Amino acid sequence: MKFWQKNLISLLLVLSDSLVCFLSIIITYWLRTYILSSIVVTSPEFHTLSIYLKAFPFVLIIWLCVFYYTGLYSIKRSTSRLNESLQITRSLSLLILIVMAGSFLRHFDYSRGIVIIFYFLTIFFTITFRFIIRKIQHELLRKGFSRIPALIVGTGETGKMVLNKMLKFQALGYEPIGFVDTRKTTRSNKSINEIPVLGHIDNLKEIVTKSGAMEIFFANPNIPRKKILSLIVQCEDLNLKFRIVSDLFEIITSRIDIDDVADIPIIDLGHGALSKVNSFIKPVMDYSLAFLFFIIASPLYIFITIAIKMGSPGPILFTQERVGLKGRKFNIYKFRTMYKDVNRFELAPFKPDDKRITKVGRILRRFSLDELPQFLNVLKGDMSLVGPRPEMAFIVEKYSDWERKRLEIKPGLTGLWQILGRKDLPLHENLEYDFYYIKNQSILLDIAILLKTIPVILFGKGAY
Repeated sequence: MKFWQKNLISLLLVLSDSLVCFLSIIITYWLRTYILSSIVVTSPEFHTLSIYLKAFPFVLIIWLCVFYYTGLYSIKRSTSRLNESLQITRSLSLLILIVMAGSFLRHFDYSRGIVIIFYFLTIFFTITFRFIIRKIQHELLRKGFSRIPALIVGTGETGKMVLNKMLKFQALGYEPIGFVDTRKTTRSNKSINEIPVLGHIDNLKEIVTKSGAMEIFFANPNIPRKKILSLIVQCEDLNLKFRIVSDLFEIITSRIDIDDVADIPIIDLGHGALSKVNSFIKPVMDYSLAFLFFIIASPLYIFITIAIKMGSPGPILFTQERVGLKGRKFNIYKFRTMYKDVNRFELAPFKPDDKRITKVGRILRRFSLDELPQFLNVLKGDMSLVGPRPEMAFIVEKYSDWERKRLEIKPGLTGLWQILGRKDLPLHENLEYDFYYIKNQSILLDIAILLKTIPVILFGKGAY
């Protein structure tokens, strides 16, 4: 598929939003100056149109950045109008807040009436223009433009349902090119609704290479999830998009990023790499927030230190060698929560009544206060605020290929495991959460995880 075909809709959306921003400024100024002033008594207008037009490039840059980071320029072939409209409204609300904050900092006395009118006009025009572009997109897809060749893994009822949806809703833009059988024996020359069965799941990479598939739909409830993750890693160099029918997959237990294809809930696994912009922003965010949190939490260090020393004999800090980015080893810092004679390399407690934990340690672990020294690990560059939890070397040595994916990014203080699973299972049994995060990592997802971590810590949910 050519670059312009793949990105045509995104380009149209950017051009549309640029036009909406410009027109909204013009129409807003006209309504405020010539219409409202003749109907109601308003304060004198001190600004000419040229003042607001000079602000247009800056407003547009903020607009494009906000819409990009909220996913409004991503190619979505099945999007609810209501969901997209709500996302547009939220993003434009954020835009207005940023513009107002910037105006305040620059001591620019803007017209409140213009801001309010501009806000509602942009919502109306953006939703209207998007509706038109989505109609164009669906019509192009229905006529075969930029159709995506897709393989369906699973020949059972779920696989047939996915096929029927693809055939019925041509506007989704999928071209089903074949099935992949998951049974032990695969009969040759078999087809389902004239779509051929191309082979067995164990030969998935070979099938993809020969067929030219661009997306894979896993549609069999009996495929072990570790098998799915292993296959994804095997095919990683083929630049594929993987989709998993969500009722077949138990990795995600809350709706973080679940798309749908013709009303079939789908977990969408991305390609896993951060953009260059996000790769720059993430470490800046890590260092600045870690330093801020470290300063804010510094009074707690004194009280915790006293409590630990009074509670049981032994050191204040617990240090242990862990494995981080690219397999590099480093020392992780924690407040000691267990008795000093405990084996340092046993698995971490995952039950509240573990006898290794001290009375003070039980409180610290309950509210994750034992993790506070790890802000030093972030400042040293060993860890990130959000990422997979670092593990001990003897556990990492037993990792399979897909499990070693978690070593491709820095380990984190918090992650999906903490906000969804926490310690209801041992850390080494929650690796699927990390795999999902790595495949879908972004600054927005990091922010969402950090925000969701706060109530989890405050209420001590799942922490032992």
